[in-house]
Amino acid sequence: MVKKKNILGIILILGCITLISSSLYSEYKINKLENSFENELDAYVNLNLTPAINYFEEYRLEGDYLNTFILTLNKDFDVLSLKEKWDFLKPLMNDYDSQRERLLNVHNLWEGSLKLGISNQSDIIVKTSNGEYEYSSVDSLREPTGKLHLSSDFEEPINNFAKVVEQGFRSPPPPGNQIGHGMSQIEVQRLLGDPDSINRKMAGDIIIDHWYYGGTYILFQDGIVKQMSTHHIYK
Repeated sequence: MVKKKNILGIILILGCITLISSSLYSEYKINKLENSFENELDAYVNLNLTPAINYFEEYRLEGDYLNTFILTLNKDFDVLSLKEKWDFLKPLMNDYDSQRERLLNVHNLWEGSLKLGISNQSDIIVKTSNGEYEYSSVDSLREPTGKLHLSSDFEEPINNFAKVVEQGFRSPPPPGNQIGHGMSQIEVQRLLGDPDSINRKMAGDIIIDHWYYGGTYILFQDGIVKQMSTHHIYK
């Protein structure tokens, strides 16, 4: 009886050691992937982005999977108009965000980050003598005063989708059934049906939804159409 207990004890100990070893190895692999991801993204920013940034002084990458790109820019950035600041930061964000997403996928970290509840939304923090500007990957710009601007503040809204339809893609709806700026999600769904996919993000307290139909999209702000792509949207 004593021998059986000893054997069971040994088996239990070996099982625990195996579990701990497996857990440590998994953690080691994840840490290695994370380090590779961080090094490659930092190298990309250093070699490809910062040399082309006007007003540049220094940068650093922070946050969960480096989702925050912090830039220190000189006083010349402050004299730009708000629209010029927007135009300056938007392509920079697109470049950084797409490269970050690509590397997360390359290193098999994208799905893991979602399971951990880590937001894959990126932000650019611009530090200047006037304070901090924050540009989000949902195309929102927050001034040092705290005032939030969305793309609809800078880009002229499109009242109707373009009537250019690629051959064999989708045909126009009946007359009068065009999607317009200011329509609700329910109205859009009645005309176009369910979208192929939906991407939802937050900009402060504002809900930003992208509804994708084929190669086109509709952007909703709190459930109301604010932006639309201009090609191939008819069902």
